[in-house]
Amino acid sequence: MTEEKVSLIGEVESRSKADARALLETARKVAQREIDQATRRANTRARLATADIDAQAASALALAAAGASAEASRTLLRKKHELIDALLKETLERLAARPRDNVYLGVLEGLAVEAARALGATQAAVKCNAADNAFLAADGRFDSLAAKVKAAAGVTVTLAADSIQAAGGLVLMTPDARLSYYATFDEIAYRRRSELRAIIATDLFE
Repeated sequence: MTEEKVSLIGEVESRSKADARALLETARKVAQREIDQATRRANTRARLATADIDAQAASALALAAAGASAEASRTLLRKKHELIDALLKETLERLAARPRDNVYLGVLEGLAVEAARALGATQAAVKCNAADNAFLAADGRFDSLAAKVKAAAGVTVTLAADSIQAAGGLVLMTPDARLSYYATFDEIAYRRRSELRAIIATDLFE
């Protein structure tokens, strides 16, 4: 083999090795680029998945908090109503148990005048609970009440023999029983229940 041919073969081998090394380097770069891109995509998916999980968790927590807040509000409202009802019941019990004296007689007289004016009749019977019936029938108390009703409202009243169930106060009823006006403590409390609820709730809870 001539020297020129040896030199040419060596040059070809040298170039082939260089080309092979270049090709390998290019392949490594392409592979690394694909690995880097795949890693970035995976990281992005991971961040999105984490954000989605966080959003779902936050949403679940918000819903749970809202539910807890609504339940707490319902519980507080229920407790308010229970307390108000208990206070109203206690008030009626105290009124029923209070002493029957001249102060109480004045209360009954005031209620009778109010009822007589509202009833719009010329005659009426006064009905009370058993204790108040006995109280008014004694010592001329009903005569005093009847005189004040006649003077203030122009209505002639009589004391009914039968009694009613009430904490106190009275009912005025026309002789034919077609018209009646309830001025009992129970009825007054019932008519003013919404107002009393608002007042008590404001005083106790604000």
